[in-house]
Amino acid sequence: MLSTIEAGLLRGEVIDHSEGMDCFVSGLTPAGHDFLENAKNEFIWDEVMEDVKKRGIMNASVDIIKDMLNKAIRKRLDK
Repeated sequence: MLSTIEAGLLRGEVIDHSEGMDCFVSGLTPAGHDFLENAKNEFIWDEVMEDVKKRGIMNASVDIIKDMLNKAIRKRLDK
């Protein structure tokens, strides 16, 4: 969850203390809503995940997935 807060998709707070870290999420940012809107399209999500696997990427960051989703949607809109 920390990475999605840092990526600007979630509103919330990260508290670092002696026992570890706590994350409190209060909602989605506009970018978070856009990300979910793009990701909920099953065909586009599957296309992006297949591309990630083909490239041998085991752990893609939220920013990379977000960019790939945006590119996949733009590609379909241009057709």
